[in-house]
Amino acid sequence: INAFLPGSLAAANKITNFDSLIGKTINVMLEDYLKDGDTFIVSNKKYIQYVLPQMLKLLKNDVQYTGTITGTSKFGIFIEFQDILTGLLHFSEMSEDTKEKFNNGYFRQGMSIKFFVKEVLKDNKIILSENEYVDESISLEDFKTSNEGTVMTGVVVSTKPYGFFINFGINTTQFIGLLHIKELNGKRFRKGDDVTCLISSVDLEQKKIFLKYIQN
Repeated sequence: INAFLPGSLAAANKITNFDSLIGKTINVMLEDYLKDGDTFIVSNKKYIQYVLPQMLKLLKNDVQYTGTITGTSKFGIFIEFQDILTGLLHFSEMSEDTKEKFNNGYFRQGMSIKFFVKEVLKDNKIILSENEYVDESISLEDFKTSNEGTVMTGVVVSTKPYGFFINFGINTTQFIGLLHIKELNGKRFRKGDDVTCLISSVDLEQKKIFLKYIQN
């Protein structure tokens, strides 16, 4: 079936050389049908939007990827990899050698570069880094071993009629426990308040952290 692929829908990023697509196999999805011209309009961008969520789930922090520079800005380098993904290598995430080259205007569109995936944000933006990933997360079992029975200060992240959820962040891991209203004797908190609590128990099976209020 012959179809028309507009340049604006032919790739995730701006195409500078359309001749480079001649003879190339491209995944597309149907965008529209023009009855008057009996022409199907197809889109590679629509295909990318369809497969993007699954591809993002497959990205790993401890794998070094290779990509192609698609552009630069005053704060970093945009890199395309795995054919359809694009991420930002911010200046703060560059090695000292790369920073020097960046400041000297060395990098150009089409250059190859290696990097790690640091983070995928909620809006599907991909943050890249040249620093090798270090896993600083800890398990709930480790949290129980180290902190059950101790006093910690956390931050209120949610308020409910029956109590307050308190976040005890350790490195990159969030541990959220319930401070029941019956523990407070009328005391109330707002989201963002610091609260000192006793980690009274950690239930590994139910994955719940129970707290007792320690009055400052």
